[in-house]
Amino acid sequence: MPRSQISENQALDQDFASEFELTTVSGHLHNRIKGRYVTDDPPSNHDLLVWQSFSNEWGYFSASDIITGLPYYYYDTDPTEMSTNSTTPVLRFELTVSGIEPGQHRIAWYYEYRINKTGKTLYVQIYEESNPSTLFHDVSLSMIQTNNYISAGGFYHTTLASGSYDIHVDWWIDSALGGTTAYLRRVRLEFWRVSD
Repeated sequence: MPRSQISENQALDQDFASEFELTTVSGHLHNRIKGRYVTDDPPSNHDLLVWQSFSNEWGYFSASDIITGLPYYYYDTDPTEMSTNSTTPVLRFELTVSGIEPGQHRIAWYYEYRINKTGKTLYVQIYEESNPSTLFHDVSLSMIQTNNYISAGGFYHTTLASGSYDIHVDWWIDSALGGTTAYLRRVRLEFWRVSD
């Protein structure tokens, strides 16, 4: 269907309309690839009207829920360079997620670190506050040079019940002797639901 025949109230946006082969079916815009319908009413937060074959009825969904598959995405970052010479765990960063549904979730992280002394060790742990014994990330890092930052990142899948969670990034060093200091910057955490 030519773009000129797609009304603004029917299409989520022109990029979405041009991305898929769309045709009009029973007064609704139909995506033949995914079987999605878009309401003829002015969209509210990009609402989609989707036929639910299991219940034989139409249902409204946010476009982001349908396109990404599952809701509940959280992200936060702290680019600030911070230092520590603590030899016991210290909270460096925290991401709070709330109102999630039960299912499989993915926690991802990224950070950059350095230590001002060679041969010293930096410890970094990432975990959920209410269950610190289940570590998503648990590493000991050392440096052979002290001037450049080194990046670290990864992800972890875990099953969580419905509720709210606090994801913590803790860090500390093995010894503060000789003025040892560790630095962490560009700390990022992501959290999203990947399956029921």
